[in-house]
Amino acid sequence: PNGDLSLVEISRLLQSVLLARMTGRMDIDQGSAHAKIFFVDGEPQHADIAGIPGDEGILELLTWREGKYKFEPRVRVTERNVGQPIESLVILGVQLVDKVNFIKNVGLLPESVLIRKHDSLLGSDFDVLASRDPSIEPDLLKRFYQAIDDRTAIKALVDSLRLSRSQWVPVVALLLSSDLVTFTNDFVPTKEEKPSINPKVIDKSKIHSVMM
Repeated sequence: PNGDLSLVEISRLLQSVLLARMTGRMDIDQGSAHAKIFFVDGEPQHADIAGIPGDEGILELLTWREGKYKFEPRVRVTERNVGQPIESLVILGVQLVDKVNFIKNVGLLPESVLIRKHDSLLGSDFDVLASRDPSIEPDLLKRFYQAIDDRTAIKALVDSLRLSRSQWVPVVALLLSSDLVTFTNDFVPTKEEKPSINPKVIDKSKIHSVMM
């Protein structure tokens, strides 16, 4: 089958391949980005999504909302780089899309600069926060928060930490929704112009009331 992702959600498309137990290759073109997934009996076996391989690539694909797709039946590969079943990946992908939409709706851009609102978070605070979202590891949350310097753009911060979209998006969404960070879309200030952020007393109720 051939089609357009503007008319059918990619999650539904992947589930239809699973239900039909299709074997073959799906190609998806979104402008200059190209995705290729090989299926065996409906389950993805090998994926390359705009250069992102495997499970992580499929999670990236699940955020696509446009693109032309076509399916070539009976095309196979011997390699495997997809570990999780498609149903699990779709669930994770839908959750990721919700968080991507959240940070877009609040006005966050790749050039935005995150600003910490608290300087005295403890390790236990990160544990409590991470417990609200099973996709987030406390150590990653802590490492990301401590890397925020109030002057580095999000894209540069993510690149320096070598994080995938499925890693950094949940972290940023959680920090924003728990009111632990804010952001600016102005130009990155120089060291002398760095805004003064006064340390605040941690409001434990905000941490415990995070809803993701």
